[in-house]
Amino acid sequence: MKLGDKVVMHSCFEARKATNKDKVWTVNSEPWELYGSEVVMLDGYSGGFATKFLRNVPESEQADFKRGAPVRLDNGDLGVIERVSKKHVWADINLGKRTKRIPWGNFTLDTKSQSTGTPVFSTL
Repeated sequence: MKLGDKVVMHSCFEARKATNKDKVWTVNSEPWELYGSEVVMLDGYSGGFATKFLRNVPESEQADFKRGAPVRLDNGDLGVIERVSKKHVWADINLGKRTKRIPWGNFTLDTKSQSTGTPVFSTL
């Protein structure tokens, strides 16, 4: 873990709080040892946080999608982004007759399969 990394909390009490659940944090310090645990500072969080309860967020999950942008799922379905939650890391994709919520942690942006600038989500 290093300065500037994007991370989410997991497997701890803090991660279950509604205000922190799936929130993407920015690492604000280099790691150091505190009472036998490696910790880092998080932007907007008070005090050090144990790195064993943090997961790096891949760049594909940090993509800046906007409402109305066209997308194609890896199963071939075409859709349009209806809503995006950068804080909670998901997007609602309107697929015509239904809307599907896609958590970015379960999908990756497949840049090799893109055609005409339409992002393609592939299942991990």
